[in-house]
Amino acid sequence: MPEDHDAIYQLAYEEARRRVGEQVGELDNLRTRAGTLLAVVSLSTSFLGGVVLRGKPPHEWLSWAAIAAFFGHRRDHPSTVSATP
Repeated sequence: MPEDHDAIYQLAYEEARRRVGEQVGELDNLRTRAGTLLAVVSLSTSFLGGVVLRGKPPHEWLSWAAIAAFFGHRRDHPSTVSATP
């Protein structure tokens, strides 16, 4: 009987480790995508925001959208998201 409990505990432990490993991989993917998105937002802000601030926007709504995206991304930045529930 105790051997059965040990086998069940061992199986549960191995499955938990496997799942945590999967979650780590998913979190790494999320961080990579977030970093790429932040880079794109920063580039769009630097190019289009500069044009707006000079007063010669080719597409005014697009430039202001880039500036809004730059300030809006700070809320979801990975360094501000808590890892604990």
